Amino acid sequence: MTQTNKMITSKEANAAYDKVQVTPQGFQVNVPITLSRQRIADVLCNAFEGGAYGSGYWAQTDLYEFDNATVEQDPKHESWLMVDGEGYPPYAALPLLGGTVTVINIEDGDDEKFKPSPLNEESIKRGLSVLAIKHLNDIIEETDDGNTADIFLQCCLFGEVIYG
Repeated sequence: MTQTNKMITSKEANAAYDKVQVTPQGFQVNVPITLSRQRIADVLCNAFEGGAYGSGYWAQTDLYEFDNATVEQDPKHESWLMVDGEGYPPYAALPLLGGTVTVINIEDGDDEKFKPSPLNEESIKRGLSVLAIKHLNDIIEETDDGNTADIFLQCCLFGEVIYG
């Protein structure tokens, strides 16, 4: 996303002003944010394809469940699926289309966090809700990297950041 230095209108300023509340702790800014399914697919690709800079050092996809997914095959890549007109690998597309990808934590460990975890619309909602604001801003501004993508995937699967 390219940042521009455009002037905001008084209507936009008033709308933004109405979203700021003064609290005893400071200023609470309530701004609704919509991230496209393509943007989330991009971040998931970054997580799984980022190797040591993404989630590849601990995460491996295992099982693809189409559940009630509505899928369309990418005409350019036989094994990819379409997300809003753009092709993505199944591990990035299926969770956004109503399906589930099971992710295995390949790090050593015996507790609950090391069991296979579903990546689907619900876990993505959870991941976005617990994602640290700095990393969420990186996704919004499209300045995310493997580290951001890794933290996003951990938040989706575990509800917190375990690694790094």
